[in-house]
Amino acid sequence: MAKMASERLFSSDNSLLKNGPMLSILGGVIFFVVAHPFVFDTVDSVVESVTGSKTQRDLLVFIHSIVFGLLFMGCLYLGKKLDVLN
Repeated sequence: MAKMASERLFSSDNSLLKNGPMLSILGGVIFFVVAHPFVFDTVDSVVESVTGSKTQRDLLVFIHSIVFGLLFMGCLYLGKKLDVLN
C-alpha cells in the first residue's frame, strides 16, 4: 500500500527534515540577496533600459521569484553534488 504524503514527509528516514534548518537558512540568505531593494532598483533600471518603458512592480517581483527559485534549485543541486545534503 502506498504511503500518504504526510507519512512520507514525517518518516524518520526523510532527508527533508534532517536538512530543514540548513535549507531554511539557505533560503533566507538567497531571499535576502534577491529581494534586497538595491537589487530591485538595479534590475528595474536594467529592464527599463532594455524595454524603454517603466517596469511594473509585479513584473519585477515575478522576475525575482524566478531568479530565487533557480538559485535555490542550483544550491540544492550543488549541495547534493558536494554531498552536503543527504
